[in-house]
Amino acid sequence: MKPIFLAINLCSSLTAVVAYDYVIVGGGTGGLTVAGRLTEDPNVSVAVIEAGPNAEDLPEVFIPGLIGTGQSFTTLNWAYPTVPQKNLNGRAVTVNAGKALGGSTIINSMIFVRTIIEQYDVWGEVNNDTEWTWNALLPYFKKSEIATPPNPFQVQIGGVRFDPSVHGFNGNVKVGFPNFYFIQSELWRNASVSLGFPRSPDLANGNPHAVGVAPNSLDAKNNTRCSAACAYYTPVASRPNLAVFLNATATRIIWANNTKAGKIIASGVEFLQGGQTTVISVEREVVLSAGTIGTPKVLELSGVGNSTILSAAGVKTVLALPTVGENLIGKYTFSSYAAYH
Repeated sequence: MKPIFLAINLCSSLTAVVAYDYVIVGGGTGGLTVAGRLTEDPNVSVAVIEAGPNAEDLPEVFIPGLIGTGQSFTTLNWAYPTVPQKNLNGRAVTVNAGKALGGSTIINSMIFVRTIIEQYDVWGEVNNDTEWTWNALLPYFKKSEIATPPNPFQVQIGGVRFDPSVHGFNGNVKVGFPNFYFIQSELWRNASVSLGFPRSPDLANGNPHAVGVAPNSLDAKNNTRCSAACAYYTPVASRPNLAVFLNATATRIIWANNTKAGKIIASGVEFLQGGQTTVISVEREVVLSAGTIGTPKVLELSGVGNSTILSAAGVKTVLALPTVGENLIGKYTFSSYAAYH
């Protein structure tokens, strides 16, 4: 479907409205993957609304050694503050989340491992669906990556182990291993194994409770980061049926007027870009992929959530759904640092 250009008046300003088959809120890992797959069909039009810029060309993004420098943890990071956490002795912490095309894959540590098999299998048990289990998902994990096996230096000096049966070689996400290793890494690895920790044949094999070198989401040829933007946007950026709105913050979903009780239908998405409010109309679906915290925020701003919370915020309830924005369980990463002379 070709975009349809219309015009409406919102907040006393003339706002262009474009109709697409699909509108994706959030140009991060999930959003760009979906956009790339949908636009493989030239008859399907897709718009992606991303709150941040395209930061692929920034050195602090594509050079692994510059992780955490420059804009990567300032303007390119939502840096959500939490309320005081009971289990952290009342301390508040910051939840980092990427604010650019590629989402958190532009600021993370590029560690490309998979969680324990049993955790995926629980998804299938909870949903009573065998398609959400390790065995069913592994072919798709492999399909997503284009892995480069470790070279002799990485094996002999870095101690890398690689199992080709759990990797893919024809996908979009470039996966490889770093070319630099600290001497202490070998000492730490040997000490851990001597204490009884198992040596991993590959940390992407669904059994990460072991000692090993993690594969990274990087281009092994030039040792640069491969984010979701690198994998799923840059190769298809020229597609005429794909439109990406950068530095555009989604403010709410627009609901169709002919909704029935208990059933609401999205007709578009409103966003703010450069101080101007714009609405994109949707012919088929709105896909919310604005992140763990951003997605429920958009829903609540659109009137979907706990009616008590919405009312207190001055938002009219469209669909009372108390679980929106609740019951988040996050994973934590702990690192050990040591100084030596």
